[in-house]
Amino acid sequence: MALVILVTALGSQGQTSTTTKENTATTETTATTADIKEIPNGGKEINGFNVYLNAKAESKTSDGGVQFNIETVGTTEDIGTAIGEEGEAYIGKKAVIVDVALKNMGNKDYNAYPDQGTIVLSTGEQVDADMTLSENVGGELYKGGSKKGTVVFLLNDTDDVKKITSINYIFSVHDDGNFYEHLQTKVKFQ
Repeated sequence: MALVILVTALGSQGQTSTTTKENTATTETTATTADIKEIPNGGKEINGFNVYLNAKAESKTSDGGVQFNIETVGTTEDIGTAIGEEGEAYIGKKAVIVDVALKNMGNKDYNAYPDQGTIVLSTGEQVDADMTLSENVGGELYKGGSKKGTVVFLLNDTDDVKKITSINYIFSVHDDGNFYEHLQTKVKFQ
């Protein structure tokens, strides 16, 4: 099983590091400022990925127990080549990639599933998370616990990812009792 995750982040001195992980092997390359281009909505194109560093949002469940943060949103016209658990190939697919963080702020345990969530794009397309390509950010969230990871959404109907100006991220949160909620977080690219 080979899972390829491409993570792009802006470095502290204006450089960009791109890390590719395939199982446990790691390679790093650094993009020069010539590889970084400004794009609409406050983003930067870095090695073929559109990264919206200002695309941040926070929401909490109605009981205040779970805090959810969208830390960065990226889009790409071509996710590259990745092989899923069933051997299916993802070649040349458009994608939205979201870095998320969860924190249990309550006094009880919760179950939260952003890696099984859905996004609704400003273009109208609704897409479920691809659990094979996403990091495991879901499941039990114990009192005081937190999780971070990247969730990947493969697109089917969006012609040009640069036309995406916002996403509405929706996933379920529940406890072992009567609390159940669909947490929604909207982020607009600036």
